[in-house]
Amino acid sequence: MDRELKKPKSETFQLILGLLVTAGLGFGLYRLTVEFFTLLQRADPTIGAAIVAAVGTILVGVGGGLVTQYQVKKRQAEESHREEKLKLYISFVEAAANQAASSNENLKFKAMTQDKLVKFMFDFKTKCLVRGSPSVIRALQQFESATSDDRDVLIAIDKVYREMRKDIGLSNWGLRRGELVATYLKHEDRKHLLKK
Repeated sequence: MDRELKKPKSETFQLILGLLVTAGLGFGLYRLTVEFFTLLQRADPTIGAAIVAAVGTILVGVGGGLVTQYQVKKRQAEESHREEKLKLYISFVEAAANQAASSNENLKFKAMTQDKLVKFMFDFKTKCLVRGSPSVIRALQQFESATSDDRDVLIAIDKVYREMRKDIGLSNWGLRRGELVATYLKHEDRKHLLKK
């Protein structure tokens, strides 16, 4: 009980101490800046110009270094995020391909059971909430809202594929609507899907 009472007092003390240190550093920086400009005004103009040029060079160098470091860290985070998206999206494409392949008598794929498919989609959507772009999430919602008509479902899956490709930086230019999902279809079915 005593520890619980002391904890808030300790946190309050740390907060006040942090604010005082920050205020002290801010005031010291302000005074240093005022003194610097006062000395600069009293100095010979050529010396003052050299000092201003040196300080400007230092500030530009430090600023440029900080911006570059920020951009590198941001790029690394985006690349890591892209790799995770890629794994996630590939799992969806593979699951959809296996479902399509299970109806092909020439292939030996087994379709997921309804329970496994529901669990896969639940897990996939959960991960998409964190990793997927808004357009991928919307495409998934449209896919789930598609009617039971095979063509509507295939077009909805194609839309999911397109949004996933776009999200990881791939172009869909030159691909007709339905063409990505048509890759897995028999020639006759592909012609029927793409004719409209």
